[in-house]
Amino acid sequence: MHLDRTFIAIRERGLFDTLDLSLQVCRLHAWPLLGALALGAVPFALLNYLLTDWILPGDLDLAAAEEVSAVVLRFAWTMLLLVTLEAPLAAVCVTAYLGQAMFLEAPRLREVVGDLGRCLPQVFWCQLVGRGVFLGLLLAVLIPRDSLYSGQEVFLALLCLAALVRRLTAPFLNEILVLEKAPLRAGRTLTVTAGQRSRLLHGAGAGSIMNLGLVAAVVAALLTLSAFGASLCLRGMLLENWSWDVPLFRVGVPLSLWLTVLFLSVARFLAYLDLRIRHEGWEVELRMRAEGMRLAEEGP
Repeated sequence: MHLDRTFIAIRERGLFDTLDLSLQVCRLHAWPLLGALALGAVPFALLNYLLTDWILPGDLDLAAAEEVSAVVLRFAWTMLLLVTLEAPLAAVCVTAYLGQAMFLEAPRLREVVGDLGRCLPQVFWCQLVGRGVFLGLLLAVLIPRDSLYSGQEVFLALLCLAALVRRLTAPFLNEILVLEKAPLRAGRTLTVTAGQRSRLLHGAGAGSIMNLGLVAAVVAALLTLSAFGASLCLRGMLLENWSWDVPLFRVGVPLSLWLTVLFLSVARFLAYLDLRIRHEGWEVELRMRAEGMRLAEEGP
């Protein structure tokens, strides 16, 4: 491992430079990133299918059913809320992969998962409990199936809104837990805890974090719509089926959302690097550590 040889140049970048670089990283590391995302997203995708299957049943005829738009909108809205809540936990393998890919030419997913296993309990606790993922899934289970709208869906939307606000002000929780290995409790040592590290890191760049979050929300909406349109076109060209039917929404909507999650996870990682470079001089730290390792290898 060479700390001074990274696949991404260590330098300050602007907001749109970060988003552009995210696309380049997704292109260059497409298959490993998709594999890393699948490790976390596939279980949630199957769970979401079970939770929302009753909203959009397979025997529904979208060309003849009454209030079809309300049914489709309810399905897409519920799926959006669930994926939004689950995204940070589902993409934790993406963060771990990017952390190793910075210094290793081709990290293996097996090694990434092995390194991730040591901090996974902390990630589960912070995301499932602290960020409301478990409560959101519980609310989705309790949604009544005999009414068009319910109080559970309102609470699910409010929970998602609260999670987004929290994520907007402190988005780098995964990076702190997975890459920096910050513990939840200091114990008897003077180790900086994840909470202390989060306040220090996010407090240093609150303005830039807020700007990135707002722009990323707009980009995410456009990217999701583009991905859904691409799935419609791809199915039409391959299967000659251009109809707006149940399989299109059942597969196209979650697939578009999860692809957007992948892009946002890469963008968040790059924004984390940029924040550390701007406020902590991370590039200088890497050079000093690399030189120290080089001198230790050469010996006295």
